[in-house]
Amino acid sequence: MISLIDCRDDSKAPKLKAKLVALLLRATIKGLATSDIDKLIRNSTSSSGPISSLTIHTIKKYLYYLIEYGLILYDGTNQVFIIKNSGIKLLVIIIMSIKKYSLDIEKTSIGFE
Repeated sequence: MISLIDCRDDSKAPKLKAKLVALLLRATIKGLATSDIDKLIRNSTSSSGPISSLTIHTIKKYLYYLIEYGLILYDGTNQVFIIKNSGIKLLVIIIMSIKKYSLDIEKTSIGFE
């Protein structure tokens, strides 16, 4: 189960920042090559400013969870991460929830169970 949660939730499920999840899902729409991850880190800005504490370690951790929960896949032959239909659905949910409920994407996390 995947849900948008308040950052103060005390559950043991992995909690990922919605802003970074959305960034990675968007980046994988056309395919995110492993060689472009450094560029993604350097250019990681959004309408509300740069994503804080974005490191290669953080990106790898998030990519791992996105793969594990079936939101993206890794094509080893072409060394590229690609969004799956479930990832597109989650991206739409994030965008619509932020707009509909006026959520602050900086304070919103996504919980995986």
